[in-house]
Amino acid sequence: MRVGEFLDEEAQAGRLPRTARVEGAAEISRTRSGDYRFVEPDSNQRSGDLLQPESASTRSIETKIMDKGNQAEIVVVELGLGESGLLGVDEARTIAENVLNTPDHGVNRVIFIKNGQIILDYSR
Repeated sequence: MRVGEFLDEEAQAGRLPRTARVEGAAEISRTRSGDYRFVEPDSNQRSGDLLQPESASTRSIETKIMDKGNQAEIVVVELGLGESGLLGVDEARTIAENVLNTPDHGVNRVIFIKNGQIILDYSR
């Protein structure tokens, strides 16, 4: 199952806090934009983008998440490709805390997925 479809199912089932639906976002030419729109119960929308790291380097993943801050408020990190599959909940929490405690980027929420499950949903 694709990540966007999975997130939408989780949202509709009430397992994705503050989110009623997750929709795919159309590409905007010559502009960096997120892959998804997280639709809140009050119909506000937040941009989201997917990161599928292959490295187990937590510092590298933190940097890549923060780099997405100019295109998305929410970054979904799918662990499992390459060495990233070695990381678990503890590493995900450390990455999320480091990202959200670092100033000067637009990321306010990090969601980690591994083996078809949300293992961490962390917000400012």
